[in-house]
Amino acid sequence: MRYDDIVPHIQDIIGQYGSMRLTVRQIYYRLVAGQLVQNSQQSYKSIVALLAKARRNGDIDYDAIEDRTREVKEGEKDEHSALSYFQSFYDYVKGLDQNYDMPLWWGQPTIPIVFVEKEALASVFEEVTDRLGVDLVVCRGYPSLTLMYELSERISDRLGQDAVEEVVGIYFGDYDPSGADIERAVGESLDTDFGSYMNIERVAITREQIARYNIPPAPAKRTDSRTAGFVAREGVAWQVELDAIEPRTLQGIIRSAILAHYDPDVKQERDEELERRRAKIRRWIEESVDMEYQAEDGEEA
Repeated sequence: MRYDDIVPHIQDIIGQYGSMRLTVRQIYYRLVAGQLVQNSQQSYKSIVALLAKARRNGDIDYDAIEDRTREVKEGEKDEHSALSYFQSFYDYVKGLDQNYDMPLWWGQPTIPIVFVEKEALASVFEEVTDRLGVDLVVCRGYPSLTLMYELSERISDRLGQDAVEEVVGIYFGDYDPSGADIERAVGESLDTDFGSYMNIERVAITREQIARYNIPPAPAKRTDSRTAGFVAREGVAWQVELDAIEPRTLQGIIRSAILAHYDPDVKQERDEELERRRAKIRRWIEESVDMEYQAEDGEEA
């Protein structure tokens, strides 16, 4: 693995995502998917060392890579004087009609919740789930009982909304002995421990996607107690990480899976209701806020 051969490929991978910061593991699996390195622990360690060298050499920007397990906590800052605060608050109120919004899923009968097995992919998923206004559950492997309890409460809250008839789970995980079993464990825990039901569908990564994107597999982990069952059920003794799917492609898959549960007719009703509420806010601003502000401004003059 020559430094000068690999670094240009890494630079190209980073450049594909603009301002999105990647983890070392994400870059590694993109190299694996491109068949530029072998899928092995030794290859991963070599890429870790190579990325450290490339950043120290200035060939890769430090800001291009993030470590989601460690962070610097920033202290509070006071950047506003009383006058600037008042003016910014007035400007905010003046724009309340356009700033006002309604949940994207208002009135929708089916509400999806997205599950991702790996914390390393959280930011890739958040770019989509935040924009589409759906919950994201980061399992970090098999989820804890505490997380399952909080999820059951969330499902109950969702089903308590007037229009909601069903909450569905959309699961993304590795194609390996554990990753292929987590959605079962989630559904079983919800049902057995909390009497809560959720239909959970696996969206990625699947055998079809592995073939479509020509992703080279790695041998299944012999140390995983679920490997024998996985091999018997799937008929293969190999595995593939979810990270191997190029992030923009993965985000497209996430978006499509979410929007498959979105009713466009209900969206039209939502948009009409949103405009009605914004018009009401505009009338209040014109009749109350502007007149009061102008009166106070005249007194000061």
